[in-house]
Amino acid sequence: MAGPCSPLLYKGREDRPAILLIHGFTGGPHDMHYLAQGIADQGFTVSVPRLPGHGTNGDDFIQSSAKQWLRHSIDSYLDLRRTNETVLVGGLSMGGVLALLLAAQFPVEGLMLFAPALVVSNPLIGLSKLIGSMIPRTRHVPRVDEEAEPELQEIQRQYGSFTWIRQGGELYRLQRMCRKSLGHITADTMMVLSQQDITVPLRSGEIIKRRINAKQLDYKIYTQSGHVITNGIEKEKALADTLEWLSKRV
Repeated sequence: MAGPCSPLLYKGREDRPAILLIHGFTGGPHDMHYLAQGIADQGFTVSVPRLPGHGTNGDDFIQSSAKQWLRHSIDSYLDLRRTNETVLVGGLSMGGVLALLLAAQFPVEGLMLFAPALVVSNPLIGLSKLIGSMIPRTRHVPRVDEEAEPELQEIQRQYGSFTWIRQGGELYRLQRMCRKSLGHITADTMMVLSQQDITVPLRSGEIIKRRINAKQLDYKIYTQSGHVITNGIEKEKALADTLEWLSKRV
């Protein structure tokens, strides 16, 4: 039986584009489940891969890398392209950075970005690689959702019990790659950030807005969501906005 962190795949109609949704740093497919299910209900094929080192345990995570995350995202995109002529890509947080990197390299037909982590609020991320070589992670008390199913609670403990300094350096590597690639992105783009997000500031969206070459950019700023826009207090709004945007592309 598939757990909450297992990859998701919904088969849709052949006359509709396929959608690749990529989760974020320390997250998993469960963060994209509500959005993926809602899109799939409209007849789209939807794939939500589980990035290497995610959704299992902390030991796996600390051994994973930016190269592995990007490679798995590329492979997931190419898997969809083998059976679907048109593929759109969406991502949350680090998944948004990976989606941007895919759009810079491949003929992605559209982008859906939720709190794309091109910039994060922690000013020390640029030092993560140096510090992480000496202090890979530091422990703190995790926040666990007591109403979540047991498997998801354990995942929250595994990933939420530490500040992942070394892995922050891997995210920073993706951010640097992405900044250099923004000018190559021409896909129509939907982008959502939130005023209440303490992880990704609005400045991240402004940089993307200014530097990509999308012919059409739909940029929304929510007022209540935290960082995980796709699975938070405004997840219904995020789904509705996504479906409206997709309806113009089928």
